Amino acid sequence: MPQGLAFKVNTSGIANVSDISAAMDNQGGFMITYHSYSQIYAQRFDNFGNPQGSEILVSQSSGSRGNSAIAYNAGKNEYAIVWYDGSLEADEGIYARRFTAQGVAVDATGFRVPASLRSSFCCY
Repeated sequence: MPQGLAFKVNTSGIANVSDISAAMDNQGGFMITYHSYSQIYAQRFDNFGNPQGSEILVSQSSGSRGNSAIAYNAGKNEYAIVWYDGSLEADEGIYARRFTAQGVAVDATGFRVPASLRSSFCCY
């Protein structure tokens, strides 16, 4: 059952949004990820749906092809965002980057997910 009115997720007005994924933290806040123009973005919201901070550029290369997903780890109070990257700037594959529930990057850049963990995501 809806808990309120619809609201805009991409606060900077980025168009052409796809591959939307969401995860909720243990306080009711949530983070939404999406793919737009070969980049992966995220936006945090409080438990009332109010944006928290500005949009976050998650991927660091210009060839991220989407298929993004997000999960929340309550034990570490962190979000993990994964995506497929086929750009020339990175080895083709699945990448991940972690953020705290406050939106602070745990990893400076995305890291490549080992092949042994890729079988259930995207193209492998």
